[in-house]
Amino acid sequence: MKNKPGTIILLLIFLGAAQVYSQDATTVVDSEIRSNFESIAVRVHFEGDANQNNSATMEYRKSGDTDWLPAHPLSAIAGEPVGQTGKALAGSIVFLQKNTKYEVRITVDDPDGVNTSQVDLSISTRDDNFPTGGGAEWFVSPDGDDTNPGTAEAPFKTIQKAANLVSLGDVVKVNAGTYRETVHITRSGSADNYIMFQALDENVIIDGAWEDFQVIDDIDQWTEYTQGVYYAAIPWGFDTHYCSVDGIRFYKYDNLSSLMSGESGVQGGYYLDNTGSKRIYIKLPDGDDPDLHHVEIALLDYGFHVDNADYIIIDGFVTRNFGKDERRGISIYMDNCSHVVVQNCTVSNSVYGIHGNLEDDDPNPRSRFMLVQDNTVFQNGLWELPWAVAYRRMGGQGINLEGAEGNNVIRRNHVRGFVDGIVLGDGAGPAFNDDIH
Repeated sequence: MKNKPGTIILLLIFLGAAQVYSQDATTVVDSEIRSNFESIAVRVHFEGDANQNNSATMEYRKSGDTDWLPAHPLSAIAGEPVGQTGKALAGSIVFLQKNTKYEVRITVDDPDGVNTSQVDLSISTRDDNFPTGGGAEWFVSPDGDDTNPGTAEAPFKTIQKAANLVSLGDVVKVNAGTYRETVHITRSGSADNYIMFQALDENVIIDGAWEDFQVIDDIDQWTEYTQGVYYAAIPWGFDTHYCSVDGIRFYKYDNLSSLMSGESGVQGGYYLDNTGSKRIYIKLPDGDDPDLHHVEIALLDYGFHVDNADYIIIDGFVTRNFGKDERRGISIYMDNCSHVVVQNCTVSNSVYGIHGNLEDDDPNPRSRFMLVQDNTVFQNGLWELPWAVAYRRMGGQGINLEGAEGNNVIRRNHVRGFVDGIVLGDGAGPAFNDDIH
């Protein structure tokens, strides 16, 4: 028996309607949930909903409670990372209690149909009380000696000596003074026993500058060249990308004639001739003798370098004058690590202040759960320069977690004098209650 033409037309109409329906219906693919100290974020990834009419409500409660509380409805977002569906419903719950387990219930609705109407999730908010002190105490003083046992009575001389010895729960207590070193931290604590580096005084300073030029004394470090330009000898091949005078950052010129003429619109700056005359040339805006001023020339790239280490606390230090390399120059560098706390620090006069990084080729990224809180981060002099000069050559960033993976918090910091105050990448984490100018 042959099909009648009318039957074929009806079948095609039915198949076409079914195809449109399948495109308009919502198919929940997966979901994710993250938390910080007082907030929870959720995403429900889906396919379909070509006509964009789905929606989702969210409720939450403390684990063990019976009553559900309403949260804001989820919003549709797009542009998800590679490997996930390009559509999602997302939302947050705020003003929660720290260190508390919550249950979350999401109800997805679509008039065209949905494969899963309810998504149930649970997670605990983070605790910002970090356990320390379960291990040994190490003491450091400028008057110490690295051959000492590192006790209060016989301290080490360098922070690095203590960093080489720390273990779970250890506390490194650093006495007042100036330490000219990079503290390279490679040993990890644990969730129950953080390793802590603690400044015992507000004048514990980690300084990356060339000491000889910082001191104002009777020794003539600088020789006048011409027209208010002075020079000093430097080793062959020496280079630096951070120089300041009396705490004011100076512009780096590409050649001596440009420095002399101030052709970039900057009256004052420096130039390095590290292969010819082996000199650093410097010109103050008023042509004054640099021997009468504190000149900071960066010799080091990092103050603290937390390198693939976890569960670390850095508390109360002054770090300044880092930036020998143009792409480094970071006072406190969290390099492919997690659960690192940087707090109560004063970070100044470096290309980058506090920086969290994720290695691009790392198959197991760990740059997450970092907390940057209650710090003052600044550099001086940038606002006095033409914008094009400041942005193109000297910008830098106060706090940067752009390369971090997620679940990070930046809070209660004071950032000033950078082109970019706080920089966050996709999923890096929230920043709140920060003063930026």
